[in-house]
Amino acid sequence: MQIVVRRAARSPLVLVAVFAFVAVVCATRHELWLDEANPWVIARDARSLPDLWFNMRFEPHPALWYVLLFLLSRFTTNPAAMQVLHVVIATASVAVIAFFAPFRVRDKWLLAFGYYLIFEYGAISRGYALGVLLALLIAALIVRDRATPLRAGLLMAALGNTSAFGLVLSGALAVGLMVGRWASRWRADRLFTAGLIYATGVAFSIYTMWPRPGDVYGRTIHTVLSAERLADTADLFWAAFLPLPDIRATAPWSSNMLLVQPAWPAMDIHRLVALASVGLFAMVLWSLRRSAPAALLFGAGTVAIAALLYVEYSAGYRHHGHFFILFIVALWVAMGSRGGKGAGSVRGNYALTVLLVVQVLAGAYFVYADAIRPFSFAKQVAAYVRALPPRVAVVVAQPEFLSYVGPPLSAYLQKPVYYAFSKGVVKGSYLVYDHVHRRGATDEQIVHDIAEVSDRFGTDVYVVANHWTPVIFGPPVVTFSDHLVPDEQNCAIYLFRSRRHRG
Repeated sequence: MQIVVRRAARSPLVLVAVFAFVAVVCATRHELWLDEANPWVIARDARSLPDLWFNMRFEPHPALWYVLLFLLSRFTTNPAAMQVLHVVIATASVAVIAFFAPFRVRDKWLLAFGYYLIFEYGAISRGYALGVLLALLIAALIVRDRATPLRAGLLMAALGNTSAFGLVLSGALAVGLMVGRWASRWRADRLFTAGLIYATGVAFSIYTMWPRPGDVYGRTIHTVLSAERLADTADLFWAAFLPLPDIRATAPWSSNMLLVQPAWPAMDIHRLVALASVGLFAMVLWSLRRSAPAALLFGAGTVAIAALLYVEYSAGYRHHGHFFILFIVALWVAMGSRGGKGAGSVRGNYALTVLLVVQVLAGAYFVYADAIRPFSFAKQVAAYVRALPPRVAVVVAQPEFLSYVGPPLSAYLQKPVYYAFSKGVVKGSYLVYDHVHRRGATDEQIVHDIAEVSDRFGTDVYVVANHWTPVIFGPPVVTFSDHLVPDEQNCAIYLFRSRRHRG
């Protein structure tokens, strides 16, 4: 029996099959939140590719994920299709690892079921998973000497168009390719062609992400050196390698128990973790010292990611988790060079295994938490709204810049919804990050607009409120507060009586 189990564990197909099964189960239990639903409704409501380009004009991401969703939404408006696509992408990443990675079998299993591949870039449907797949695929091609100039150029251009962090990963891989033995084997004309393809991809990615006129999203940048911000940025490197959630938090997603400030103020935990991050970075570089491409890839990529996080911000593990993805790619390149000797001491000890075990614990925690608790309140809100009488009006109140309930509600209802904000009540789906929405709306404006809707339709109005407590409406009809996403806070639905019913 033990021999059969060992043989099954060594089979790449078994690993891929088991992961696919678990990923499907996770997807069926996972509720979409704002950052997953917004790209979907942007793509769904576009009638053409130019229309898609217009819809995503305020999005801070490149277009590749949106194009895939646009093509998918030509066949169905059900957001579950996006989750299916995402499971396929995540499973493909594990397949690349299972069949081609130079890691030990146990490490492949641990990596597959660690926090990032099974949950952050598995259960949560974002374009980052596509970047992870492309980065791993490029590493596999490099090590197996299958990275022809055309393949390398196209894949790295595609990687650069998955996210800002995908762009950084592609740049780090380009540096590793140029100093390695692979590029030296290519003819100059083919190398030029690959460089031209990649440069075009980089230029298009930057052009896509460049803020459009009127875009006010993410305009706060940090260009002044600050010891406190340097420490906070360095903390993220440590957190990326040890993504242990703060299980005491009401909404623990994207938290880290190692970064919780202790009760005694004399101890600055952030400074200590920042020093630990510097030490960990030095240790990884030392372990990669025998492979110049891997060491340069990891070093340059880490500095670039840290600089991006310093200037902008990290919205959670989906961002600074790329530190760890970069490490895996660099380790792959190192182990695959010079007959595996390029990995230094990493291959011969259990440091990687221990690290991956910690990540498996984090992954298991969130898989379990997502199964027994809502990740987001969106699906519950949609079910409640769907069960309301068909003739009543439903309006999403948006007194603040963001609405964590609007796009997910539109996604699950598979149609646009009514929004009440400073310019009145309009029908829409995705968020618009312009000055009008930025300045928000007063309680009086929202109530006035909802009263107009009630008069227009001659019915009561159910008001879906998030980050807003309108005392004028009285107590809510229902409240949704048990979920894993901290940004959502709570959601409540209020009943605004029409003049006819009040009379």
